[in-house]
Amino acid sequence: MPNPRSLTLSPILFALAASTPVERAAAQCTWLSVSPLMSPAARGGFSLAYDPVRQRVVLFGGQYGFVTYGDTWEWDGLLWRQISGPGPSPRYGAAMAWDGVNSKLVLCGGRSGSQVLADQWSFDGTAWTSQASGSRPPARAYFGMAHDSARNRLVLYGGENAGVELFDTWEWDGTAWSQRQPSVRPRRGSGAKLTYDPIQGRTVLLSGSNETWAWDGTNWSAVTTGPMSGDGSLFFDSARRHVLYQVSDQTWELSGNVWIRLALVAALPTGGTNHIAFDHQRRRAVTFGGGSGSGDTWEFVTDCRLVGPGHTSGGLAITCRTAPILGHTFCVAFANGPGPGLLLVGPAPCDTPSGTLDPPLFCSRATIYPVPQILLPAIGDPALVCIGVPFDLALMGARLCLQAVGVQATSCLRATDGVEATLRL
Repeated sequence: MPNPRSLTLSPILFALAASTPVERAAAQCTWLSVSPLMSPAARGGFSLAYDPVRQRVVLFGGQYGFVTYGDTWEWDGLLWRQISGPGPSPRYGAAMAWDGVNSKLVLCGGRSGSQVLADQWSFDGTAWTSQASGSRPPARAYFGMAHDSARNRLVLYGGENAGVELFDTWEWDGTAWSQRQPSVRPRRGSGAKLTYDPIQGRTVLLSGSNETWAWDGTNWSAVTTGPMSGDGSLFFDSARRHVLYQVSDQTWELSGNVWIRLALVAALPTGGTNHIAFDHQRRRAVTFGGGSGSGDTWEFVTDCRLVGPGHTSGGLAITCRTAPILGHTFCVAFANGPGPGLLLVGPAPCDTPSGTLDPPLFCSRATIYPVPQILLPAIGDPALVCIGVPFDLALMGARLCLQAVGVQATSCLRATDGVEATLRL
């Protein structure tokens, strides 16, 4: 990852009103259509997971019309590459997740025509290996599976077999499966969606009854209802540090125990949403098919992530007004008082504050997130500071930490929240 300290940032505009035409819609997060030279054939019902060792998103199988696929592809952020060699039989409705014990991807179950499968395979980035038989979950399709990185376990729940809904919970420790016996379970099993939230330390499930549940390794507990029913995909976004749910053309974020619909610059096309995998190295979510069963590739990008609060009371608002794109102008707007304001720019990440500042200089205790290397003045309310970002591919993926300070009518200072911006094409 490039070091933000290498950036040559030139302030080019100061004190422009928030309605200045240079702006576009608030650039917090967006879906981007990617156009690689070669892609897998159009399909839905495939399995998709991220390999953190090789830093690749892996796709297996799926179905389109009367064709069921058994091919393996990997995405490196620029190209799809097909992996040749023997592997699992063609299928759809299977689940795939990372096995942290063996450092391999694990694929389970699925359907092939009228046959529901119970086999298990592992993929090391080069070849598939059929794993030995033994006590394992019964045959199923359309179930959820996720890697609990804290306990280093795969968690599997639900699914269906020949129209019979399943409600069982299983865990894989890298060697064997064990069926768990929770005292409480979700009301629906078919179409269950699972992902692990390392911030909250829980496996999150979204059930077919539009309910959100959490697994702590011993029992299930109801979290909340919503956000909306439908054929969606659940994933943890390490850039935003929250669980996200993509359904139809809507993207939702689980903040604590509340679902919040995100305002997007561009949405994913409507239709049944296929699996989504999060590329933790590139800090982007990846899906194939755009939710419509087509052959296009999409990535979900968080341009700017708020970090805070930067104050104990009476803080100022801050937002990105344009996206931080290489070779373009990146603008940040913030509420300001009657006096001059200041934008602090330093290297990311922003999650660990660099210090605090107290009254009487500040109106109330302020948490400062950047280790500022650049100070950009601004006037006006709201104030708009714009930065020329060089077109340098070595800077792609570099992150900045920004925060603003403004003078209030009482002649003391107030701080905004922090903003972590990721440079992209």
